[in-house]
Amino acid sequence: MVGFGGIPTRNDDDENNEMDAHRWRGRKGVRGPSWLKMPLLTIGLLGTQIVWSTEMGYASPYLLSLGLSKSWMSMVFVAGPLSGLFVQPLIGVLADNSTSRWGRRRPYMFYGSILCSFSLLLLGFTKEIVSWFISPDSPANATITIWLAVISIYCIDFSINAVQAVDRALLVDTLPTAQQERGQAWAGRMLSVGSVLGFWVGQLPLPIHFPFFGKTQLQVLCVLTSLLLIGAHLITALSVRERVLLASGLHQDVTATESGTRRGWRHFAVSKTPDNKPGAFSAFKDIWENVKILPPNIRRICMIQFFSWIGWFPVLFFSTVYVGEIYTLSLPPEQVKSSTPEDATIVGAAALFDSSILGLVTIFVLPLVVGYFKKRSPRRIGFYLGLAEIWVFSLLLFAACMGVTWFTSSSVTGSVNVIALTGFCFAVSQWVPFSLLAEQISSHGGNDGDAGAGYQPLAMEGDQEQEEESIAMRQQRQQRD
Repeated sequence: MVGFGGIPTRNDDDENNEMDAHRWRGRKGVRGPSWLKMPLLTIGLLGTQIVWSTEMGYASPYLLSLGLSKSWMSMVFVAGPLSGLFVQPLIGVLADNSTSRWGRRRPYMFYGSILCSFSLLLLGFTKEIVSWFISPDSPANATITIWLAVISIYCIDFSINAVQAVDRALLVDTLPTAQQERGQAWAGRMLSVGSVLGFWVGQLPLPIHFPFFGKTQLQVLCVLTSLLLIGAHLITALSVRERVLLASGLHQDVTATESGTRRGWRHFAVSKTPDNKPGAFSAFKDIWENVKILPPNIRRICMIQFFSWIGWFPVLFFSTVYVGEIYTLSLPPEQVKSSTPEDATIVGAAALFDSSILGLVTIFVLPLVVGYFKKRSPRRIGFYLGLAEIWVFSLLLFAACMGVTWFTSSSVTGSVNVIALTGFCFAVSQWVPFSLLAEQISSHGGNDGDAGAGYQPLAMEGDQEQEEESIAMRQQRQQRD
């Protein structure tokens, strides 16, 4: 699952909005050697994708085993799109205006990861938790177990979307426009590695290897996923430096070097207005106002994503059930009795594992291909292959895969191959739209301006250290000119 935490929510053309109301302290960047900066910046997305892999591969069969019908299961998994629709923009606005001493993104990253980890454990140990309060023989036990599992899935979806929103925001905050495409490619790689890792670990006999984490496959998997999610975001939080947004009022603007030395103090005053404190209602109002004035290119990207995700929804959440049912129906009568639901789940998860392998290869190879074409003139090679062309091809291929399912409803091999082939399309959807969005957002913000409250990326020193001027000083210089 992906989201749009980076859509600007305020009008960037107004030079007197955020620029006059806020000031910054500190210096942004990533600690460590240059070759390690991109992995450290994006490793949090690896943790979020492992969570999605666990939910996509194992939540559907688990709910069915509890007695939930398929029609109601669709209502359960609508939590993913709902959380992406409401939570990510809301968290984006609230985080943009956060004046926490730990930065704008870290607090939401930390609390979201903790809530998501708790919800994962709740999902894995639902039966045991309900049995603490209600006898397993009671008729109410099964009903409450289903409701608790559904609540845990909603909590997982809402919290992981919040975490993923700030992960994406931190990426665009930290990198300059020239490095946005490379950063989004690394984000796609981390998402693909997370998919492979999640589905591969899920196929192992986890209760045998980790008996101290739980008795069932899902229990152990939920514990491991929680640990990986928190661990990945701890690495990001410790490695990435954020600039702190100072509250409205009289502040001191500190310009610091990489080593932390102070170059000087600049005093400035800004007006204190109660409207600067964002609430849920004002945040959504702000989002709605700015949706109407989105730049045309950003609007097109959002519309394409909206309609493409209508197709991705059943693939992500029902592929395991789809392949598992075809596998069960293809078994000879004498093997049906000995087969268990877990066997069908493993076959379905294997299809998603193949899909993630293809996605991993795609996300490592395609950026190299795009880089090759960028360095060469289309006239010399006869054609051009860029981000937009790759995205169009992936959407057409995805549509073809969905059409082929009419002919693979009785073939396990065919259904597995179709789901595996969608891995290419999903890898592209995890990379290209966000690269295009990040470039558009950064370019609209300019090198010195604000990119909007959706991300507000700032001028980046790149590989060379530069002294950053305050906005007030830049405005004075412009007036003199």
